[in-house]
Amino acid sequence: HKHHVKKILSKHNHHVKKILSKHNHHVKKILSKHNHHVKEILSKHNHHVKKILSKHKHHVKEILSKHNHHVKEILSKHNHH
Repeated sequence: HKHHVKKILSKHNHHVKKILSKHNHHVKKILSKHNHHVKEILSKHNHHVKKILSKHKHHVKEILSKHNHHVKEILSKHNHH
């Protein structure tokens, strides 16, 4: 009886594997197309983000340098005192 069950299971497994491999191939295809699309959007997005960041960085540097200057002034006064 056990032997019989194994036979059926092995046939069944083979069949399942076949379906799965076909399915996997199909899924991979869709995913690769999707990935390409996602990469495109991301690269565009990244470019955009980099632009904003570079502008922002410049702005931040300006504020920081002003701030640093201000801090140095206060510190020098304080030290002097």
